[in-house]
Amino acid sequence: MAVASRESAASRDDPGEGTARRGAATSGRLGTVAFVAPLLYVAVVGAWLVYTRNWPTSDEIALSLFALAVATGRGFGFLRDWSPFILLVLAYEALRGFADNLGARVHVEFPVHA
Repeated sequence: MAVASRESAASRDDPGEGTARRGAATSGRLGTVAFVAPLLYVAVVGAWLVYTRNWPTSDEIALSLFALAVATGRGFGFLRDWSPFILLVLAYEALRGFADNLGARVHVEFPVHA
């Protein structure tokens, strides 16, 4: 009996045991959100494809990914990690039609005149 009382007293004084249980519960909820959120994202993008009959543009994808990151509580991390890549893709999209207006003409001829 004395051994059992010492073990129970030790477990009451050990803050790590309760913390481990709370950490497991928190990681279980985050695991569920991390599993459900991408599935929801795929469903929303699929519905977008069916509704508009067109692929979403890169800015729409970036905004929807940011909304997903905010919904999962990772908004600032998303901005920190993905901003350079998203800005490069958006800059490419903005400048893609710029070459058509430069005034240079494309010359198309056969390589050999026979």
